[in-house]
Amino acid sequence: MSKVRPYLFYDSAVSVCTTCLMRVEAKILIQDERVYLEKWCPEHGRERVLIADDAAYYRLPARPGSSHRNCHAISRHHSATVVRMTAACVPNTCSMPACR
Repeated sequence: MSKVRPYLFYDSAVSVCTTCLMRVEAKILIQDERVYLEKWCPEHGRERVLIADDAAYYRLPARPGSSHRNCHAISRHHSATVVRMTAACVPNTCSMPACR
């Protein structure tokens, strides 16, 4: 019998550990209509960060010329949730004004 998980795996990403800032792999998960970035650092373990509080809005296609889906960083136009940029974005890889 297969195990049913309480979340939907949406995408994979690259992020940074909020403790040591090491580059780590991450998963983008949707659970209870919220979007989370779950990352795992070999030194500091697993961390789950809320990156959007509206999954339906998060799933909308990016506007032409926008690269905010590349780093999944939170900005005021994207979500009411404010997250430390190091929790959601890999420095120097995003073209959003908030990441510069």
